Amino acid sequence: VFVSLGLLELLSDDELKAVLAHEAWHIRNNGRTPFLKQLAIMTFSSTGRGELEDLADRFAEELTGSEALSSARRKVDKVFI
Repeated sequence: VFVSLGLLELLSDDELKAVLAHEAWHIRNNGRTPFLKQLAIMTFSSTGRGELEDLADRFAEELTGSEALSSARRKVDKVFI
């Protein structure tokens, strides 16, 4: 997982913990799915990527609370979207 200096400056400690928990879920669980299969799901399925992201979000929310993750998402969306 790569965390930029900009992200460190943008997010609070709790928000950063939520983002890292989200990414930790991907590392722990998506490692079981071969890369090409994962890529196909994300490319050709309108729901495949959403399902993986929802699972990672739920994991992060259980560890850090939903407010930290929601707040981090809003901040990141403002900067990158």
